[in-house]
Amino acid sequence: PAPANPSTCAPKLVGLTVFSGTRYARHLHTDSGERVTTVIQGVLLLLLGLVILTAGAESLVRGAATLALRLGIAPLVVGLTVIGFGTSAPELVISATSALQGKTDISLGNVIGSNICNIALVLGLAAMVKPMKVTSRTVKAEMPISLVLTAGVWGLAYTGERIERWEGALLIVVFGLFMFYCVKTAKSEVDEVEMETGKPAQWPWFLVLLGIAGLIAGANTFVDGAIRIAQILEVPDRIIGLTVIAIGTSMPELATTVMASLKGQADLGLGNVIGSGLFNILLVLGIVAVISPIAVNPAVLALDFPVMFGVLLAAMPMAWLGYDINRYEGFALVSMYVAYMWYLVRDTGIPG
Repeated sequence: PAPANPSTCAPKLVGLTVFSGTRYARHLHTDSGERVTTVIQGVLLLLLGLVILTAGAESLVRGAATLALRLGIAPLVVGLTVIGFGTSAPELVISATSALQGKTDISLGNVIGSNICNIALVLGLAAMVKPMKVTSRTVKAEMPISLVLTAGVWGLAYTGERIERWEGALLIVVFGLFMFYCVKTAKSEVDEVEMETGKPAQWPWFLVLLGIAGLIAGANTFVDGAIRIAQILEVPDRIIGLTVIAIGTSMPELATTVMASLKGQADLGLGNVIGSGLFNILLVLGIVAVISPIAVNPAVLALDFPVMFGVLLAAMPMAWLGYDINRYEGFALVSMYVAYMWYLVRDTGIPG
């Protein structure tokens, strides 16, 4: 065939280039607009989630404190059981759903990340807002029990780098024994509960259930908004699980513990943190392993498990010194969490 005439091809080539460039520019403009819209939606969901969480925490703490008074049960026990169950519901739902989808790494990351967040960030922020007075029973019994059980789960995960179904069932049994211990000793140490806000609530059970529902709804809304923003910023899935989802599912604990501290119910808040942590590593992790055996990433054994154990170990001497956690110690706990987050981000190399 005869060669193409350059004078004829040039205008066509220029026209095609201009047309393609215009389409690409429009695509970039549309994509950029969609990204901005998604970020705005994410921020609005974050704010809405925080509002719902605050309202739910107010209802839950007020109802639980009145319940402890009427039943003659120490607020610590109520925090370990009723509130611990309620505030850990998001972790259970997300982890079980991930396990059913075969994503046990997300489930494990959520459990470990939530426990690190509960001790370092939640307890630290609550103490910074208002120093937390700790009972001797908490230091002598519940915190050491939590430390031993955390070490035990770490050991199970280290053996063969897997958590098998029978080990998951064992964790569930241990959780049942711990709940039996809490119920048996519920009336052995009764504290006189006086709410700083005034009269006890008239319908405590209704307020507790309403508060739990509000915390779950608020956490889900918060997580949805955070994930939207994280995906736009191209944050890797592993980091989303250890940070965004873990922090989001820990928002009920944060809201409840800070609210309890402000109302002078430090035992309620501390019991919530410890109870929620045990709920996560025993019941939630046990259910996940029963659904599908968990293959444990070596990086989790080398970094995340030691950090989870370390922050709990660091919190114990703080509580021993005068049986309270002051603002400086709370700041130290929060600093540990910030350092851990910084290491995760730096190690993963998130763009931006």
